[in-house]
Amino acid sequence: MAIVIVLYVVASCFFSMSGLFNYVEHVYRANDNIVTEIYRANGTVETHEDVSFPTVNRGDKVVVHLPFSEERRFDNAALCFVLYHSALELYDGDSLIYEYGSDLAREGRMIGSASARVAVPDDVWGRELTLVMYVTEDSAFSKIPSMMVMDGLDSLKFYQIGHEAECATLIAIIFIFGLFFVMIACQPHMSPLLRQGLWLSVFCIIFSLWLLAYENLLYYFIDDQYIISIAKYLLLFAIPMPFFMYLSDAEIRETHKRRALYMAVGFIALFAVSTIANFTTRTWHYVSFLPILHVMAIVAVAVTLEMILRRHGLPVSEADKPLHIGLIILMVSVVVEIIRYRAARYLGIDTSMLAKFSTSTGMVIFMMSLSISYFYHLMENVLTEREKERLEALAYSDILTGLPNRAALFRDFSNVPMEQDYAIAFFDLNSLKKVNDLKGHDSGDAFIKPFANMLMESFQAGGGTCYRVGGDEFIGVMMHNEDAAIDDAILRFEHARRDYNRRDDRIETMSASYGIVRNDVKSPKKFEELLKKADDIMYMHKMAYKKAHFRGNDDRTFLRDVPDYGHDKNGA
Repeated sequence: MAIVIVLYVVASCFFSMSGLFNYVEHVYRANDNIVTEIYRANGTVETHEDVSFPTVNRGDKVVVHLPFSEERRFDNAALCFVLYHSALELYDGDSLIYEYGSDLAREGRMIGSASARVAVPDDVWGRELTLVMYVTEDSAFSKIPSMMVMDGLDSLKFYQIGHEAECATLIAIIFIFGLFFVMIACQPHMSPLLRQGLWLSVFCIIFSLWLLAYENLLYYFIDDQYIISIAKYLLLFAIPMPFFMYLSDAEIRETHKRRALYMAVGFIALFAVSTIANFTTRTWHYVSFLPILHVMAIVAVAVTLEMILRRHGLPVSEADKPLHIGLIILMVSVVVEIIRYRAARYLGIDTSMLAKFSTSTGMVIFMMSLSISYFYHLMENVLTEREKERLEALAYSDILTGLPNRAALFRDFSNVPMEQDYAIAFFDLNSLKKVNDLKGHDSGDAFIKPFANMLMESFQAGGGTCYRVGGDEFIGVMMHNEDAAIDDAILRFEHARRDYNRRDDRIETMSASYGIVRNDVKSPKKFEELLKKADDIMYMHKMAYKKAHFRGNDDRTFLRDVPDYGHDKNGA
């Protein structure tokens, strides 16, 4: 994580200081010699010869006189600035050259903060423009943001200056987690860990979109000041919800899960109330609920930090360490951002550099730490599942033949419904003891393998399965009860067995005894009963084989070759 953070900070500083992407031919700040007049709602008038003044409130009017010195003249100029919670009009003498927010103010809707790029007349040099701002919220602002006069063609760079690395990083985060969200959403089964991935994706996407809106970088994609001004608050109030839903799925202790869920519900309630109030009332807008959000955010982060750092009796895993670091950074960033916001809004202090490193950098680092923690857990889970699958394969499969074993047989069929239509064939490989005694167990193993392969191929060709349940005992199951299905499997096995016996390299003449039973759906039996009955029939045929073997007929596979022990469809 340290490497990722260092790379981000280095790239951010490099882009900001190099000027490779923010070079413009003509640019200067227009704050020099500005005269600001404040017309209070109570009728008083204040004049300030700088851009800082006591906080303005709803009903106040701010008039800013912007001189355009002839000494700085260049053609095709544009005035770029940010306005806060105010309807705005820009005059060249008596001519209105730009207007924004008047219709919103008349309807009582929140204007929020917006960025503007206004082309100014080429003959404005040597005169001044007048900026009139009609304040629509209480405690709206206490300073006119730094205005810039730029070349008109380069004015789009007004938004990106100092934010090149941040913009690229946030767009990459949105793209990556958008793909990750789609991949998880397409999964048929949603485990708690995958559900965490969904919440993490939503959180990172919302957080990144908010940072883009917060830094006015969304103007590259959406050319609508009102939508972006609303998006800043809408996304800000939505950020905590997926984060605490993520924690509710991530936490181990039930009490911690409930605590995270309660916090998520609290932020959902705040989001719903503030959104409804913003669009249905003339006075209660998102900005009115910011103090509540700030208090809830500090409390929530503190509680979350305490909750994770003090997991009694639970050791801190490597996967949680990045999250702990990120939460500490988030805690500091949230506190600093709230102080910065208050200082900028009420005291008129320029906090732009602090905003970049406390808000943007701190939040990006937190997203990275949260993502690293999650993917660490994800990799641990994948490795654990693979180990579990490996152990399960060992537990439920026969090492020699690769067939499922006795444990797998009872796992698969011990709870099969009695009314299920299926047939069981119990096989016993003849002459295995003879091979083991005369040629050794290695030859015995080599004798078993082709026999197992013959059974497996014969039954799988008809949609059945095969199991090795003992040294020389095998079970074949057909999950349908047509005579042709089980008979065809036996016939395929017979052909394969006889082909083997014609080979010069055979270890021993291969034959088998077997018994077949079918579950009669009119008089069904439990799987264990049918298996016992198939074993009994196989045993009778085994005895018959031994008698035939002593007479020299040792290439016999029973049931077919011993008509004395025939059976009906019910295995009798």
